[in-house]
Amino acid sequence: MPEPVDPGPETQPSLEARPDPLPGPETQPSLEARPDPLEAPALHPEPKPPPPEPVSTAVEPAETAEPQAPPEEAPSEPPSEPLPAPAQPVVVRGQYHYLKRWTLVLVLVGVWIPAVLIGVALYYYWLHAPHKTPAVFAVLIFIVVCTLAAQLLAMVEHKTLVTAVSIALLASPFAAAVAAAALDGAYSLHWIHR
Repeated sequence: MPEPVDPGPETQPSLEARPDPLPGPETQPSLEARPDPLEAPALHPEPKPPPPEPVSTAVEPAETAEPQAPPEEAPSEPPSEPLPAPAQPVVVRGQYHYLKRWTLVLVLVGVWIPAVLIGVALYYYWLHAPHKTPAVFAVLIFIVVCTLAAQLLAMVEHKTLVTAVSIALLASPFAAAVAAAALDGAYSLHWIHR
């Protein structure tokens, strides 16, 4: 099989010989150089700044490339007027970052009352059901729903009341179990007839 022949550097076009396909920013007219048609002609026109130096687009070797000088910075002048004083902080009444004890107790009681009723109902259902499996499954569903709801509510930030509801929901299976134990004790001591 014949080997490919390299045409050599003489036949390849160089980068300097190729024209730039797109005009660069140095060839396009500047918007600052155009006069504003709505502006009144000035009595003393300002002298135009010298045009920028053209930038070389050809690749130069590192030995011949000239380093660019940093742009000249204007000397910093002190302000002519004194700086105004910073604004004073203002205390705005907002949300508490803590919860008062009586609010926590009210939230716990408000969430635990339905939990106690659910616990008593589930125990009554389990006690009188001929097959215990659906009753135990209902208890499992109750515990899973309470735990997931408490974890979802715990992800809310900066809301202390929602955090209190989360704590109460997480403890509601305990409240339901206490209520079911109380009902079982009442049945065992024959305070309530089956």
